[in-house]
Parts: sequence; structure tokens; C-alpha cells
Amino acid sequence: MNQMRSEYQEGYSQINPAVLNINDRMDKAKKIQLVLDDYFKNDRNFGIVVDIGCSGGIILHHLKGDFQQKIGIDIDFEALKKAKQDYLFQDIDFICADGMNLPFRNNSTAFCICNHVYEHLPDSKKLFKEIYRTLISGGVSYCAAGNALSIMEGHYHLPFLSWIPKGLAHRYLRLMNRGDYYYEKHLTWWSFKKIISMFRIHDYTIRIIREPELFAGTDLIKPESMITRMPTIFLTLLYPFIPTWILMLEKPRVDQD
Repeated sequence: MNQMRSEYQEGYSQINPAVLNINDRMDKAKKIQLVLDDYFKNDRNFGIVVDIGCSGGIILHHLKGDFQQKIGIDIDFEALKKAKQDYLFQDIDFICADGMNLPFRNNSTAFCICNHVYEHLPDSKKLFKEIYRTLISGGVSYCAAGNALSIMEGHYHLPFLSWIPKGLAHRYLRLMNRGDYYYEKHLTWWSFKKIISMFRIHDYTIRIIREPELFAGTDLIKPESMITRMPTIFLTLLYPFIPTWILMLEKPRVDQD
């Protein structure tokens, strides 16, 4: 049992039903779509898109564009079973697979979604190496990533949960009756930046803070709140403490290496 716990939290959709909530997932799909549209401008032609940690497939289903193929992967068998039932005739392929060992050839996928996934994997460095390996030259990954220094932990909504050592975090969950084991492995900005250093980073975080309505980011930032009016220099200084970073990670083109 301890060995299993050191690997993955299984059946996540049974523990956190929000990942199968259509309204919640549609809101996230809208944010991803708006960032994608802004990044690619008027180019709507894409190759293969992969959603890592797709759960019930809702985000992938609502993603718009001329995709050659849509593929969702997850280790949550029950969520994948629901995805296959719900989107049987939607030309989406669902695969039970590990983000640290993606079942794709080198340089084969054009776009990847990695939406609040890295902290759920035993080794997030392997995840981003796999994303890099499988992306084509110039391919990109939408990446929404939680911060270890976020005051309110996003999964269990407990203050400072991701700040404290694992042993204390397990006890904290039990004390608050939120679970018995804290699997998530959040990183600070400095640590996270190291493991994505092979990519060219196109950072949307501050733009979304500035214009949350433009990017459907009102779930993260309230329009007209004080932070939206802060000078850029202050936002830059606060960046390592922002709860969620939203990035487009580009695999450099061969002629740019």
C-alpha cells in the first residue's frame, strides 16, 4: 500500500467529482480556447492535440479548431470509461496511459494540454520531458500550474497545506477530515521554471490578471479587483507567489536552436 501511495492517487474523479462537472470543465475549456486563439491568432489548422489528465474528456470535447486528431489520456479508468460513453461518436480517442511515459512517437503531436496536472505525478520532470519529446518542432503545450506557495491549497482548500512537510500535510488532512494522504507535489516558481527550461515560455499569467474577462479568467481574478490595477513592476515582484501560472510552452523550432 505504501508503495502504491508513493506512485499515484488512483480513481481521482471519485475523490474529486468536480473534474467531471460539465459547467466547471466548460469554463476551463473556454479559458484554454481563448489563450489558444490568442497565441495562434487566425491560424485554426492544428495537428494532433493531446489532453494529459483528460478525466471525463469534457475540455477536449469543447476545444474548437481544425484538429487532425484529439486524444485524451489519463490513468483514471472510471473517468475514461465515462468519457468514452459520453463522446462515443465525437471522434475523440481516449487512452489509459501515464503522463510520464506518453504512448506517442517523437515529434508527433502539435498541441498538448497540461491543465493542473504536474502536481499529481510522482515525477513532474519526466512529464515535461515527455511533452517536449512528443511535440513537433514549434509545437506548444498549454500549461496551467499551481504554486506551492499559494496560501490556499487548490485541491483541498486548506490554508498553507502545500507549504508544510509531507508528514505534517497527511496529518493536517486527517485532522480536517479531508483525506488520509496528501499526494500532490506542488513546486515553487523557481523549481518549476527549472523543469520547463527546455521550452520557450510564453507567459499569459499577468495578461490574464490584467484582463480576466478577456481570457475567461474571472474564476481566478475578480474584474476590477485591486490586483488588476497594480503596476507591472509589482506584479512581477509578486509573480513567485501567484497561485496559478498560465503558460504556453513552445518546443523551439529546429531552425531556432
